[in-house]
Amino acid sequence: MNQATSPSSHTWRHFKETLRFLGLALRLRHSRADLVYDVLGTHNNLAEKSLFLNLGYWAEAEAYDEACAALAQLLAAEAGVRDRTAVLDAGCGFGDASILWSQTYALSSLKALNITKSQLDVAERRETAKDVDFVLGSAMAMPFLNEEFDTVLALESSFHFPDRLQFFKEAMRVLKPGGVLALADFFPKDQKTSWTIRFKEWIGRGMWQIPKANWMDVSKVQAQLRELGFEEIALRDISSQVFKPFKKFAQKRIQDPIVAERLHPLLAKAWGAEHKGLERSQYVILVVRKSLDLKTKD
Repeated sequence: MNQATSPSSHTWRHFKETLRFLGLALRLRHSRADLVYDVLGTHNNLAEKSLFLNLGYWAEAEAYDEACAALAQLLAAEAGVRDRTAVLDAGCGFGDASILWSQTYALSSLKALNITKSQLDVAERRETAKDVDFVLGSAMAMPFLNEEFDTVLALESSFHFPDRLQFFKEAMRVLKPGGVLALADFFPKDQKTSWTIRFKEWIGRGMWQIPKANWMDVSKVQAQLRELGFEEIALRDISSQVFKPFKKFAQKRIQDPIVAERLHPLLAKAWGAEHKGLERSQYVILVVRKSLDLKTKD
């Protein structure tokens, strides 16, 4: 048997990943989503052919890759992405959404920002990524010019950012007047829960590096955006097309022996759980626009 796929090799890898997961839970005050995705790598996901890592939009999709692509396309459509415009993908993962958008639109510029170098190393080697400019950097201090983009897209990424409000400020800075910021993310519906539920949520936030300050209902996020000067275009709740079908898919997917072998046991358990936390959340597409009257100060 090849050493790379031997049982002892898997056991050692799982042991090291377990230590890293435990370390993540202890450092939640200093969110490091890049460490989460370093651990996940390309093997700890549920995709069939892609490297997508989102929950997917299952209104018509029957397969996970298809659902993930559908969510990316829905976000771009709701944001009003058009040909010959400049787009930023904030928190691009392995680049699947960016690549898809580059193939869908004739964009003047498409930059994909990620703080996880290991993911960018994979993304830049993909043959289909030739029209995407991948950039290593933080969404808290984006390495881009003022008023550089027509659209900023954050597909299931902003909840990871150490300070999501700072990301909103940075999005305001890099957007042109009239530019659009669009999020696809999930938010808690009710934070008045029992201590046992709050403890489970604390464990989950630690595992996925979601700062407590970001764990707020969407109405508070809307208020933050308005305070910064954004004008709301749309808020679309797609929870029923996301949570339940993803749960059904995940619980079936981990039964595949090949998938089960490569997944870390903690992640297999997480993917196959009842996902009760999702029932206390809502998944939304939130789209806002920078006022035409707002100019970024140098």
